[in-house]
Amino acid sequence: MIEITFTESAGGGLKMAHALLHNQQSSSQTTLPTEIPPSFQAYVGENVFCFSLMLSVGKISEELFFSQRQDILQQLYHDLPKDLPSGTQMAKDCIEQTKQQMTMLKKRLQEKETIRIWYSQTPDDICGFYWFCHLLQQWQFSNTVYLLKLPDWEYHDGDHVNVNHLWSEVAPEAFFSYLPLQQVAPPSLIQYYAQCWHTLQEENGSLRAIINNNLLTVPLTFYDFLIIKTFAKFHKPVVEAFVIGKLLSKEAVGIHDTFLHARIQFLLQKKLLKCIEKAEDKPYYDKLLLSDYLM
Repeated sequence: MIEITFTESAGGGLKMAHALLHNQQSSSQTTLPTEIPPSFQAYVGENVFCFSLMLSVGKISEELFFSQRQDILQQLYHDLPKDLPSGTQMAKDCIEQTKQQMTMLKKRLQEKETIRIWYSQTPDDICGFYWFCHLLQQWQFSNTVYLLKLPDWEYHDGDHVNVNHLWSEVAPEAFFSYLPLQQVAPPSLIQYYAQCWHTLQEENGSLRAIINNNLLTVPLTFYDFLIIKTFAKFHKPVVEAFVIGKLLSKEAVGIHDTFLHARIQFLLQKKLLKCIEKAEDKPYYDKLLLSDYLM
């Protein structure tokens, strides 16, 4: 079974889920292993593919796809903490890894292996899902494809309702409990979603967002009002990282934190936000900011 994910956190969670399953089968233990045997690491690496391309942001035209991806990833990774690799290197590594995975995947598909796609109702996941359907149609493979979409909500412990947003919010030991929800995707459905990707490519906008459960091309400023609104709720200066956390958890925007940071930098330039204090020796968005609407 080939497993497909579209964010690093989802891919990491799924790899840990496989490690836990392997640990249970080999030693009857129910806790995550502290060490994973090298042979099993290779198995997981060969079967869990993570295409973390942040496809909701930036141009996506077919003829310049990878060069545009590398440029936008480099921009998003530009303002990283000093202890991490440079944005240029991270963007380059991501594109090279994607190309390597695509080559490996095409070889595996020729052997008629089954595919399972893990995705959620977030812009990056839906974009990745549409793009992957486009690849399957382009490569003209007819392998069995299972779709496993994270449910919007579910019951736990009687009347307790858990609202889901991202696969990264799911504990590794819970991943495979969702397998009963998977469905086989008929070729016509893959073709339909591939066409959705082609439509987005023709529009070739700078941002895509979920509106009324539909993935649409939107202006680059689409999330700005929500960023300012979230800052304004505090009625006092607040650390940028805390606001980004609120946007990701409470507002469930489903967009990468690096993009939100980039938009905050834009709002600072436009003087819609004001920086009160910047902590030079701390992570890159550990700054005290205030919404200009309160001044």
